[in-house]
Amino acid sequence: MKKRFLIFLLVALMLFSVIALSSCKEEVNIPDAPKGYIMFYNSEIYFAYPENWISQTINEVTRLMPSVGGNNITVSKGEYHSNLDNLTVDSFNKYLLPSLTASGLEVSNLTITHDLTKGFDIATISYDTSTNGINMKQTIYMFKAHDGMYNVMITEVTDDLSLVRTVFNTLGIN
Repeated sequence: MKKRFLIFLLVALMLFSVIALSSCKEEVNIPDAPKGYIMFYNSEIYFAYPENWISQTINEVTRLMPSVGGNNITVSKGEYHSNLDNLTVDSFNKYLLPSLTASGLEVSNLTITHDLTKGFDIATISYDTSTNGINMKQTIYMFKAHDGMYNVMITEVTDDLSLVRTVFNTLGIN
């Protein structure tokens, strides 16, 4: 009888432990995506991207794109550096432009603005670029999230201001 009671007690304890641990799961409230979009979500950030695009993640860099190529979004997280706080054209030219030009890109029409309306600083970096005769427009949303610096880069082979605005309007930190 004692043995049955101990087994029952042990099973009950395990069951209550599972229930207690599952209730500790952090709840994340991600907004609904606009019509025609789905939400990209990882444990730290989220935003909407076109629902018919595919997602590939290699070495912690995610690329969202149509299966036939063209416009795309690249999401990466790097080490946070305070020299990227309050990013300006001068600091962009000093810290970031050399890696772009080293990869063969020509950059023109660079603009950088900052937005604080979401409760965190988002540096919006926009420029025209070309490589091997292909002209593109790139918009990068750069911001600090948790312990790192995120870059959400939208590459437009064909102009799509709606995509750029939707990503920004739905961008958030968990």
